[in-house]
Amino acid sequence: MDTSPADTRSGRPSLSCDMQSTVVNNGLIGANHNNAIKLVKAIYQFKANNNDELCFDKDDIITLTQWPSGGWWEGTLNGITGWFPSNYCQPLTASDAELKDTDGLSLGLNNVSNSHDTDAQQYRQMVFQDIEDTESAYVRDMMDTINRYLKPIQHSQILPDNEINSIIRIVQEICSVHRRFLVTLNGLNSLPHKEVRIGGVFLEFAPHIKAVHLDYCSNHAKFVHSIEKYKKDICALFSSLNPTDGNAGNVQLTSCLSASFRRIDKYPALLQELQRYTDESHIDRGDTQRAGFVFRDLSMSCLELRRQKEMELEVMLGNIKNWDQGLKNIQSYGEIIRMDSVSIHIIPDYSEMKKDRYLVLFPQILLVLSVSTEMTSFVFE
Repeated sequence: MDTSPADTRSGRPSLSCDMQSTVVNNGLIGANHNNAIKLVKAIYQFKANNNDELCFDKDDIITLTQWPSGGWWEGTLNGITGWFPSNYCQPLTASDAELKDTDGLSLGLNNVSNSHDTDAQQYRQMVFQDIEDTESAYVRDMMDTINRYLKPIQHSQILPDNEINSIIRIVQEICSVHRRFLVTLNGLNSLPHKEVRIGGVFLEFAPHIKAVHLDYCSNHAKFVHSIEKYKKDICALFSSLNPTDGNAGNVQLTSCLSASFRRIDKYPALLQELQRYTDESHIDRGDTQRAGFVFRDLSMSCLELRRQKEMELEVMLGNIKNWDQGLKNIQSYGEIIRMDSVSIHIIPDYSEMKKDRYLVLFPQILLVLSVSTEMTSFVFE
């Protein structure tokens, strides 16, 4: 009976590290040909412990994407790409007469290379071009939002300085991060197809994009409320600057301030389309797959944070039924530290149906709220 070797997970390459793409000829198919596909055969079963690792059974044929020194390789099996211990597989050499695909069909070694490689490269380049074009348009639109709308509002002093300065700062940070992101993407055009790591660039910038967009989500609801609050003055300002704008300028500003959400929401689909046309042996295959997961999570995180901040704003605006007139104005309690939904059971009757409530924590007080039956406001409990 075969006994699988121990896999040293501490030696697994980091997602952010830049893997070397050259190795000493070790018997891999195509080791002497840069454009050839490298295949290995699993000699043990491997069960992944992390979502960036590859599961496979004994005798599975894996297409390698990266094979750095250090004990861990990256490969693709059944459309999934991930890392695995290199000692769980062995090279397929030219001495193998035939390979068997997952349907049991014979594949001669001469047919290993992808017959649709050229078409896939062209489609991948088209998707990449779309990413570049839409990213460039997004950066341009955000800069236009600052210069056309936010700066005039700042100069007019319609909004409190702390509010308008805060949103301008955040939007400028978003522009700065996405400009650097775009420049790095543009720089990939000078590289050969096999070295273009689009997914790698997405992963490199993911922490920076996440930081600025979560900051933006935390402030968006309050700023939109301020625009509505001073809508009349803002419309008058835009009318004076451009008589054809008027109320349309106010509406356009609100739409522009949602552009970041729409951009973040587009990344997962763009990355999925990019992965679709990335060859199974391409060095960027794994990073593209992982980037799709990362930006899907970011899109969900932004949505959840926006909803959270919108709820907190409703509380701070005092839209609470049954608020005792003897209580202080809710804004006098300070900023909300945390607001979460909970389920409450009345003691000692634990059999009673649970009650859904919201706990709102201020620096020195805790409020218990419920949601009205109409689902339109909170109710003080």
